[in-house]
Order: sequence, then structure tokens, then C-alpha cells
Amino acid sequence: MAAVEMELWNIFTYYTLHGNSGNPELMMPLDLYRLCRDCQMTEVAMYRNAIEQQDVHIICASELKKRLDKVGNDVKSGVVSKKGSLTKSLTYAEFLNVLTSLSKKLYSDAPTLNESFQQLLMENILPLAHRRNPQTIENQLRAGQNAMLRTYFDEALLELYKFYAAESQNEEKATTNSTVQAKDFDELGAQSTRSRNIRRSSVMFSFNSAEYASTKSLSYIHWMKFCSDFGLSSSMLLTQVEVGDIYLGCVTTQERTGVRKMKFPQFWEAIVRCALTAYRSVTTATTANKIRAVFVYMWKHIQDHVVNRPNDREADNERAHHKRGLSNAVKKLNNKTLDMWAEVEYRDFLSPDEVEEETAHDIVASLEELPPPKAPEVSVELVEDEEPGQETGDKRIDMDKLRILLERKPEMARFLAEALDKAGISTN
Repeated sequence: MAAVEMELWNIFTYYTLHGNSGNPELMMPLDLYRLCRDCQMTEVAMYRNAIEQQDVHIICASELKKRLDKVGNDVKSGVVSKKGSLTKSLTYAEFLNVLTSLSKKLYSDAPTLNESFQQLLMENILPLAHRRNPQTIENQLRAGQNAMLRTYFDEALLELYKFYAAESQNEEKATTNSTVQAKDFDELGAQSTRSRNIRRSSVMFSFNSAEYASTKSLSYIHWMKFCSDFGLSSSMLLTQVEVGDIYLGCVTTQERTGVRKMKFPQFWEAIVRCALTAYRSVTTATTANKIRAVFVYMWKHIQDHVVNRPNDREADNERAHHKRGLSNAVKKLNNKTLDMWAEVEYRDFLSPDEVEEETAHDIVASLEELPPPKAPEVSVELVEDEEPGQETGDKRIDMDKLRILLERKPEMARFLAEALDKAGISTN
């Protein structure tokens, strides 16, 4: 994506995440009004035609009507729910169209619509709007120990990834005897095909079809389900907004459709980002140990909430079926994590490595290995005053005792000699 478009996407997803973290690809009109307020577009003192909240709702409703007219038959047949978020929220492309309409009202003196939109971007949106600021972690991913951890967990994580991808496909197949309710805007293009499949009482997708291809990657919804299952999106570790931001920071953009999906390599990157974000305040642990700590946390959570609760898996409902499948898919990952933890005797990966303190015996032994200190060679010679009756200084100093003292303490004699030299007093 171009630089400006990437900035607009980061702005769009910032407000959608903080408005509804369940689906960052749809923006409610209220979130758009917050954006207008943050960008000073509602300031009456600054603009003669300042944006009001009702202007935002009217323009959003007009833009949503265009989409609903295109899928009117699906709405009438119940394929698209009238009460769903699709009929109330803006996609990214519609968000840009609404901004264009708002720029026409705000900068009515601009000669063309293109110039008014550019003015809105340069004076309001780009400099003033809040936005996500995803950082690259390529260096961390390529680091030696981190790359080795990926190799170590690769096969086990792939099993888990396949489980969530297969579950995504099964949800598509489950719409046999009832109407299909679109969950997010990227499903709109597939609504007619699904509707025809239902009428034919067939839910088998071709392996070459676009719908089957979409199940090979994780959607945002299934990423959030994974985070919930393993406790990553709990308030103890990460927030819903943070795990949503991690997903958006990993996925790539398909230029034609704008649909963003997570592939398996990005799945590993997302877990690394979870470790870096969750333990960002821990300065004593390396990135590799933070990754290990996340896997231990996931192991503990899945043990407490899935593996050690067999009664929750015996019921005949969707949640119990999900837990049964998850308990099987996570076995290999659990074994890998436990083996890794056992190798270091189950220590806390976030604590600094313990350094063994030396005992008194070790200290004495190390001193015995040192060569004995050499006494400095100092010649002590005190010269009496030649003139009788002249004061020699403090009468309490006995010259004989001083000579004996300096012979016993040669370092003191050396210190006095250096002090006399600095004072310019000859000692000869």
C-alpha cells in the first residue's frame, strides 16, 4: 500500500479497534464522529461550515444505502441480516467516500472535490488523527534463538493452526437448512454463491474455489477465538485492543479486495508479538525467554480451562465440540512446551539467570592462588637540622620513633615522599 493509504488504514483501524474490537474492519458512525472531533473538524470557531454529528450520520446513511441497494435481494431473502453490523457500519472504502463528502462541506470554497479532499487530509486527518503505529520485528524473528524456537514449535503449532482453519471452513459448511448471516464485509462477495449452494442443498465447496482458499488462513474472528482459548486476551496478559492490533500488524493486504487474512508464518509472528507486548516491561529477560514464557502461560491456561475439565467436553453443544477438538489439536504443543520447560527445571523464564554466590571457602581459596604482594622498596633517611636551636616542627614527633614507623609502613613513607615532591620540598 502507498504511504498515505497506509496511514489512512492505520487511522481507520485505530478508531474501529477502540470502538469495537470485535471487528476492526467496520467503522460505526459514532467512531467516525470521534475522528472528526479529534481532527478539529467540529470546531465552530475555526470553520464556517463545521461538521456536526447529524452531518456524519446523514452522510453515513447515504453511503450505506448505496451498498444495501446492491444486495437488496439478499436482504429481502434474509441472507444478509437487516440488524447486522453490515447494515450499520462502514467499510474502509466507504470510510474514504464519507471523508470525501465531509470535505466538500467543510471546505466548500475549494474549486474541486479533489482539492477539498486533499485539504482535509493535509490539514486535519493526517496531522491530527490518532493512529496505530505497527513496528516491524524482522530482526527479532531472524535472531538465532528465536528462529530455533520456531523450528522447535513449528510442527505443533501447525496442528493448532489447521484446527482453527478447519473450524473456519466448517462454519461455512454449517449453513445448510437456515439462511446465512454475513459476519463481516468481506463475505458480501460470496453471499450469492452461498445462497445458490443452500438452495441446491449442497454445502461442498470446490477445492479450487475462492471460498475454500479463504479457509486456509485465519480471519480476525478466529484469531480472537484462539486468543480467548489460550488466555492471551485476558486482562492479565493482553487486552482485546492489543491482540486486535497484533493481528492487524501481522496480516498482509490483498490489493483487489482489501481483505486481510493471517497465514501460518504470520501466526508465528503474532505469537512473538504477543510475547513482546505482554512482557514489554520485563527488561531482565531476552526475547527468546519471553517467547518461552508465553508458551508456558498458554500451556497453564489450556490445562486449567480445557484439559483438566473433561465434563465441559462431554456436553452436546457447539462449545463442547470445540473443546474436544481443541484438546486433541493442542496435545503436541503441550508436550513440546512441557519438554522445553523441564529442560530448565521449570524455572521462571522472566527472571534473570541465577548466579551462584561464592562461599567464604571459595574466596579464601582464590586468595591463596594469588602471588604474595611485594613490599615497595623505600629508603628512609631522616636528616637532623644542622643549625642548633632551630625548630624542627611539632615537638611531639620523635625522630627515632618516626624512623621506625616509616620502616614498618613503607607505603606511608612513599606517600610522604610524594607529598613533599608535590610541595616542592627537597628530600635529599
